[in-house]
Amino acid sequence: MRDVSIIPSSSNEEIIVGTDNSGGIGTKDEDVVKVGDVITAYYSTRVAVMEVLAVKANPFSVIIHNFSGDMVWEAYKKGAETALKEAELEGVQITGSTESNFPLKQSALGITVLGKRPVVKNERAREYEYKYAVIGAPLTGNQVMEKKEMAAPLSLFTKCCRHSAILDLIPVGSKGILEELKVLTDDVSLTEKEIQCPLDILVSGGPSTCFLVKFREEDKGNVRELVGYFYHSLLVKGGTRGQEQCPASL
Repeated sequence: MRDVSIIPSSSNEEIIVGTDNSGGIGTKDEDVVKVGDVITAYYSTRVAVMEVLAVKANPFSVIIHNFSGDMVWEAYKKGAETALKEAELEGVQITGSTESNFPLKQSALGITVLGKRPVVKNERAREYEYKYAVIGAPLTGNQVMEKKEMAAPLSLFTKCCRHSAILDLIPVGSKGILEELKVLTDDVSLTEKEIQCPLDILVSGGPSTCFLVKFREEDKGNVRELVGYFYHSLLVKGGTRGQEQCPASL
């Protein structure tokens, strides 16, 4: 199941809602992960934007739920703006609300992104030999900053959304690669033992520092050229259609 809500808007248009939360991450004394408030908002906005883009919707609004006090509002707004710019999105309105009556000991933030798309009609799937890959690596907590060169750029995700070789894609969140692969392959029976990959497929993907892509065998070269060293192969053992041998290392 995709991490978005789909709301009918008219006979030919749908509203897509994506959201992400962040707690104990920021600049307060008792925060678990110490990082600038701009960065906190950037990564939360990144997650929600990716969820909306992944289902072919166009974001038009970002709503900031700020529980960290008035003093961080501008930083949170700047972080959201940075994510939108990296995703090459223009004209997206930013609004929100701040809890200013009761100060919290830890930072807390929620981001909601609204998008629009034409009504998606169910069509019979064509028979192809599909391939799957992980783009980027799953990172969480302090790893996000310590190993940020391993995280897939938001700009790259946007390019993959628009590239004709990418048939489908999905961000990896806290449930990890395996759970998102079940969604992308439409196979809830997949287990850890059936998957071979150089990455840990069970750990949290944090603020979607990696994502999964689906493509046809003949487009593998185009996909690898597009994403470069962020590409990691996936192999589903046991004869599942459209999988490839996964190398032991990159």
